Amino acid sequence: MHPLQEILNSIEQKRLEFATHPLFAYLDNTAISPSARLSFAPCASHFVMGFGDLNKYLYRDETSQLKDDPFQQIINLHTYEDDHHWQWFLEDLTKLGPKSVGTFTDTLRFIWSEETTQTRKLCHLLSGYIWNATPMLRFVIAEAVEATGNVLFSKTTRVAAELSELTGQTYRFFGNFHLDKESGHTTGDSQRLQELVNSTQLSDADYQQAVKLVDDVFQLFTNCVGELHCYALKHGEESDLLLMEGG
Repeated sequence: MHPLQEILNSIEQKRLEFATHPLFAYLDNTAISPSARLSFAPCASHFVMGFGDLNKYLYRDETSQLKDDPFQQIINLHTYEDDHHWQWFLEDLTKLGPKSVGTFTDTLRFIWSEETTQTRKLCHLLSGYIWNATPMLRFVIAEAVEATGNVLFSKTTRVAAELSELTGQTYRFFGNFHLDKESGHTTGDSQRLQELVNSTQLSDADYQQAVKLVDDVFQLFTNCVGELHCYALKHGEESDLLLMEGG
């Protein structure tokens, strides 16, 4: 048997490795304008908008026999925190200045273009992982996802603060408002959760499955932020011009 805490420890190690991705060095580079550093935002649209649905329709289960599982109850509570962040994203997109890429058809063509392949895969593959997982493994997936989010938003919040000084605008999704809700862990009764974690032992099979899920989730997000980085490098100057035109 294996303590669940071993898996959480591995997630923390993966989080530290994830934080070394070049995207995060790019976000830290104050020689680059803050609007250019956040220019990846449109590329993230598919996942950000889909994340609400992941919480409402895949993580959350309030009707089946699983609803009484203690891990599922914790996840259910957490989904009500995470299912509406896309609203703040749309606010920030408007303020960041990206104009419509044309018609509605053009917008769809962009979201499903080669520039956003890894971001789309992220949402689709996470759906499969969550759908097929037990509540305990859903919790493991959620912890891994939250860890990646904490890394990203701990970086973007500094960029958003710089941009706010230039524009006088508040950026809720990329700024402190969102980071304050992204602790890197699922939300809920922390004492109850820690007691549950401490008392949970995994079979060899569950342990191996949890290890693979953690590896797979971090790989998906690594692929995604790599794509976001490429997009920012390609479109950063363009985002500066759009922001100036919008201002």
